[in-house]
Amino acid sequence: MNPAHIHLMLNHLPLFGALAVTILCALALVKRQQGLARGGLLVAVLTAIVGVVVYLTGEPAEELVEDLPGVSEAVLETHEEVALVAIVVLGAFGVLALIALLAFRHGIAMELTRALLVVSFVPLAAIVYTAYLGGQVRHSEIRPGGGGGEARESRDDDDALLSGPSIALAAPVSRWISERDTAAPIPLSIREEHESLASALEDATGQPGRIGEAARKLADMMRPHFAKEEELALPLLGVLPTVASGETPPDPDRFVRLAAALDIELPTMLEEHHEIAAAAQALVEAARDGNRPEIAEFGEELVRHAGSEEEITYPAAVLVGRYLSVTSDR
Repeated sequence: MNPAHIHLMLNHLPLFGALAVTILCALALVKRQQGLARGGLLVAVLTAIVGVVVYLTGEPAEELVEDLPGVSEAVLETHEEVALVAIVVLGAFGVLALIALLAFRHGIAMELTRALLVVSFVPLAAIVYTAYLGGQVRHSEIRPGGGGGEARESRDDDDALLSGPSIALAAPVSRWISERDTAAPIPLSIREEHESLASALEDATGQPGRIGEAARKLADMMRPHFAKEEELALPLLGVLPTVASGETPPDPDRFVRLAAALDIELPTMLEEHHEIAAAAQALVEAARDGNRPEIAEFGEELVRHAGSEEEITYPAAVLVGRYLSVTSDR
C-alpha cells in the first residue's frame, strides 16, 4: 500500500468528521447533554489528525493521476491550494477542541458548546469545498461548464457520448482510440478488435424489441469501461514491444504512475467485466429468441474478449508498469 492508496481510502473521512462535529454540537445544545458536546470535541480532534494524513498523502495521489487523460491540471492546483487552507482551518479547530477537552474535563458549558457549533461551520465549509474540487479532478461532468476549457483539452470528442447509443459506441472505441493524441500508440490489433466489437454492437442497438434493448444496455456499460481501458491499460501495452526489446520508453515515470492507477482501478474493471458478461448473455438469449444468430455470436465473442483481457491484457499492462518501476529505481 502506497501513500496514494491511503489518500484514496481516507479522503472522505474529514468531510464526514467535520459534519459529525457540527451535528453533535447541535444535538448537545438541543438535548443539553454535555456528553454529546465532549463527543463532538473528540471527533474534532480525530478529524484533524486524519485530515493531516489526507493532506500529506495528497501529493503522491496527484502524481498518480496528473498525466491521465481528462485530468485538469488547473483543478488539481486549485484543489491543492484550497486543501492547504482547509487543513489549517481544520487543524486549528482540532487544537481548539483538544484544549477544550483538557480544560473542561469535568463538564462543558453550554455557552462553549454554542460557540463551538458556530465555529464548526468554518472547517466544515472548507472541507466541503475541498472535497468538491477533489471530485472534479476525475469527474469532468461536475466541473463548471460540464468540463469545458482546459479540462477538456484532451477530450474534445466527449460530446459524442451524449448523442445516443449508436454514436456512443463509436466514440469510446473508434474515435477515442484512433484520434486521441496519446504518448504511446495503442496496439493496432487491439484497436481493430475494439472497433470490430463497436461496429457489431452499434448495429445491434438499432434492432427493435428485446435485441435492441439488450444491446443498448450493454452499450451503456461498455462506454465507460472502454474509456478506462484506453486511459489506463492500453497505453501500457503500447510500450510493450519497447520494453521487450530491452529499451526504455520516453518518460517511463508516466507509465509507472499509469500502472499504479490501473492497479487501483483493476478490481472495479474486473467487476465491470462480470456485469458486461451478464448483459452480453442477455443479448445472446434475446438474439437466439429473435432468430438472429450473428448477434448471438457477437455476444459470445464479447464474453471471450473480456476473458482474454483478464488473462492477458490487464496482467501484461501491470507487468510493464512494474518492470519500468524497478528499472527506473536503479
